[in-house]
Amino acid sequence: MLNFNRICLNINKNKTTHIKFTPNNRKLEEEWTSLEIPTASSTKFLGVVIDQNLNWQYHIDHLSKKLASAQYVIRRIRTLTNEETSLVAYHALFHSHLRYGIAAWGSTTSKNMDKILIMQKKIIRTMLRLSPMEHCKPHFTKLNILTVISQYILETIILAKNSAHTLRTEQHAHNLRNTNNIDLPQHHLQKFSNSPFYAGSKFHNQLPDHIKSITNTKTFISTLKQYLNGRPYYSISEYTEEHTYRHFK
Repeated sequence: MLNFNRICLNINKNKTTHIKFTPNNRKLEEEWTSLEIPTASSTKFLGVVIDQNLNWQYHIDHLSKKLASAQYVIRRIRTLTNEETSLVAYHALFHSHLRYGIAAWGSTTSKNMDKILIMQKKIIRTMLRLSPMEHCKPHFTKLNILTVISQYILETIILAKNSAHTLRTEQHAHNLRNTNNIDLPQHHLQKFSNSPFYAGSKFHNQLPDHIKSITNTKTFISTLKQYLNGRPYYSISEYTEEHTYRHFK
């Protein structure tokens, strides 16, 4: 049994739950059960709702409610003020929630990401007073707002860039074709390929060389933001296909 007293750790049973992420945690489950700690299918940790399947459905549902409330407030603000004020409100009330923890939950299903993207597009139309059928892509760029897809790509690339201990530039003295790429670790599980580091590494390796070769962190992030702002992606496949085509062109 886990001896928490031995490591001077007191467990508050009223505030503690345990989640069984895989079917191989039987022993761990018995240890928690013996301490009368309830099992949960999901729990909130640092503002992010984590579920036992790691598909982030509970978090998307939780986030959607927050964004819907922000959507209502911004719509009211826009009726009383101008575009600039509503844009400030957007970043404070909507985008701040959207980007929080997105490196983790951004690997959810495309259906869930589409749900958030639709809410984003509705707010864009509200702030600019566009017609319901007007195309939003150029307006994302105009307002300097990243789509939820582009924000996910940005955050995971930054995480991968900062976490990568071994770039090919450190491994090889010669100027190889993919010298600025991050080495992708071997894996056997699909869940691993959805991890922030692995996804960010793949996105990073698909970037143009003139961006990947930037060594200064601030310059890299600034250039990457500008690059993504000019390309408001509506799906991961759109990003991948564009860069695959460019690679073989």
